Amino acid sequence: MKAPLLTAIILSVGILSCEDCDDSPATVNPNQDIVATFKLTGYIVPEAVDIDQNGQSSSNLIHESDCYHPSFLTFNSDGTYRLRHNQLVVAGSETDCHSRTTTGNWTRNGNVIIATPHSGQPMQFTFSQEDQTMSRILPQADYPRIDHETGDPETAQGDVTTVFTID
Repeated sequence: MKAPLLTAIILSVGILSCEDCDDSPATVNPNQDIVATFKLTGYIVPEAVDIDQNGQSSSNLIHESDCYHPSFLTFNSDGTYRLRHNQLVVAGSETDCHSRTTTGNWTRNGNVIIATPHSGQPMQFTFSQEDQTMSRILPQADYPRIDHETGDPETAQGDVTTVFTID
């Protein structure tokens, strides 16, 4: 008589202790690796230039001007994004720092992210899991350089690559 009673008590405790157990697999957000803020780490132009005229040329304009440093790209888990893009623009014989912020929605297909602004054309970024970067090629974009004869800034055109790294 004691054995069946003891068995019933043990089974009851076991059943009650697992009343709140959830054996279903945890929901994993497949985009968790890109839901982050990325800081601009590369604004790479086709030629090395010396915009700050310190004697050292670089094809990465991040190293030539502080203008680019505040630029960032944020992908939110709700499918929205925010992009702040600063760049040097030649105005006469001077350069000015222009800033533009866009917001909109993003979608992902593998390592390709399409950011569609509320107004304007969609932008395609490529995500590198290994480097934790987002990159985008801007075909035939304007970029500043220094005229070798006059020493004044001028506008050139070429393929520019922007690189954003998880901050």
